Amino acid sequence: MNSNQVQVVSEKKFNIRLDYCSSWGMASRVNLAKTILTAAFPNAEFTSGKVDKLNAFEIYVIDANGKETLVHSKLNGDGYLDNNSATSVIKKIQEVI
Repeated sequence: MNSNQVQVVSEKKFNIRLDYCSSWGMASRVNLAKTILTAAFPNAEFTSGKVDKLNAFEIYVIDANGKETLVHSKLNGDGYLDNNSATSVIKKIQEVI
């Protein structure tokens, strides 16, 4: 599935935070994740930032009450968000929102 094939799943407003290590090459992975998730959740607001965890690539959903839920973590074995893993991450986000 690529970002052109992702359908709008929800128009709810909520926040998605992308945390990633400062290694070279992460910007393109973050941009791909934002592109995929924006296609599915056009009203989501994104924040992102570098963290001091080597090889980190984590996606959190923050609900209206400020509760953060980790929905994807390379450190936990999920890998990077890409076209192949998009469906499962989108489903996890739907469950949280």
